[in-house]
Amino acid sequence: MSGGNQCWQTPQDLFDALDREVGGFDIDVAADKDNAKCKEFMNKEDSAFHNDWYWDLSLSGQRQSVWCNPPYEKPIIWVNRAIQQVSDAPNLVVYMLLNHDASTKWYAEAVKHASEIRIMTGKRVQFKAPDGVKASSNSKAQCIIVFRKKQPSAPCHVWHWDWTKDIEGA
Repeated sequence: MSGGNQCWQTPQDLFDALDREVGGFDIDVAADKDNAKCKEFMNKEDSAFHNDWYWDLSLSGQRQSVWCNPPYEKPIIWVNRAIQQVSDAPNLVVYMLLNHDASTKWYAEAVKHASEIRIMTGKRVQFKAPDGVKASSNSKAQCIIVFRKKQPSAPCHVWHWDWTKDIEGA
């Protein structure tokens, strides 16, 4: 997964397992027309950094679910945006797929604010290459970071998730 193209697609089976878990994601905030996982999505033109990821705060009690497999080039900007969006919208939950690298500043920030981090085990995620890009195997471990409103003093639950078992059980 090297090269300048950052538009690698989430494997459908992984997305489907998480989509079932949340009862259906409402929007994909880091997509384009070729790799969007949801009917509603934000692309470069829509800019996930200039538009809110939620749409109606009056939907009291109704959760709004966001999928985000961002470009891995600068994960801190995506982590900070998720933190800000969840702070603004108490019913928002954001599932973000990133490389698992506990040695980074963005990971430390995520641990402070996320409700959950799932270190993915079982096998490495094999992303679908964009058109015109030679497919290659993924050399990194992944994690799912879940951002949702929580008490500031509440710890982040970090656990190992064998995602292959959730796919097999589908």
